[in-house]
Amino acid sequence: MLAVVDLRTPNLPNFIRTFRDHLVVVLGGGGIVVLLGLFERFSGYSLSRWAYGLFIAAVAIVASYRAWKDERHRVNELKDRVQKLEEKPAQVVPKIQVEIDEAIIEPVLHNTMRCFLRVMLRNLTQNAPCIVERCNLVVRISDEWYESGTTIDVKTVELVTSDQLEHPSLVPMNTTYYVDESGLPIIQVGREDIPSLLDSIGEDRPLRRGFPKQGWLGFFVSGLPNWPTQPKGTGHYESEMDRETGKEFFVEKQSVVRSTKVVRELKLQIIDGHGGVHSASKARPFGVWSRSIEDRRPRDLKMY
Repeated sequence: MLAVVDLRTPNLPNFIRTFRDHLVVVLGGGGIVVLLGLFERFSGYSLSRWAYGLFIAAVAIVASYRAWKDERHRVNELKDRVQKLEEKPAQVVPKIQVEIDEAIIEPVLHNTMRCFLRVMLRNLTQNAPCIVERCNLVVRISDEWYESGTTIDVKTVELVTSDQLEHPSLVPMNTTYYVDESGLPIIQVGREDIPSLLDSIGEDRPLRRGFPKQGWLGFFVSGLPNWPTQPKGTGHYESEMDRETGKEFFVEKQSVVRSTKVVRELKLQIIDGHGGVHSASKARPFGVWSRSIEDRRPRDLKMY
């Protein structure tokens, strides 16, 4: 029986072992040598050294050929297996185009923020429907990147649309409003629920080619550098009395406003059900001044 040779390490000892095994087979386990001896004994004819040398050379050639033939047979088998694997169609994985249409940033406390993104997803691959396994937001402040830790359920918030009027006299009666830096009134125009992107994609409604889906994603990011702050007038004045002169004067109330202008870029990562990562980036400017995201519970605006 032929010995099993490690084909991954072609070297002289392996060749000698293979050649030896085939030599034994060619010689019939020594049977041919015995037959030659019997032939000389009973025929009275003695073979010359030249004949023995020729015989040994022929046996060596046949044994070498058989070893080479077995090796080529193994190589051809491996080539056939590799070719079949290469011809087998690879699993089709989706390629998703990610678009960030709008980003609204809301500072929370001194070093955290909420961020809401209006996103469009398009599957660019035929016959590769997929779901969204998870999503991630990375925020760049200066040259540092900060990763989100929590996804917000956007069903708990609303999109608030506001409008700026040219004069306080234009504010309808019994309408709450606030004023901007220029003292102009801003009123709420409407509140609307925003659709969740994650709710529109699932096992029974995967993202397919030719059917883009749009919706909102919400993130909570903590561990950020402290927001820059600046005082801002509220547009509301309170009267005070000058103790020396006894005259009354008015002072505008101030509030501390956190600025998110230090946020330079947002990067959204969408991880599909196959583990593929699809991303899109958005640089400043973010959002529109007249649109904001607030909790579903209406905020009480101070009326002036």
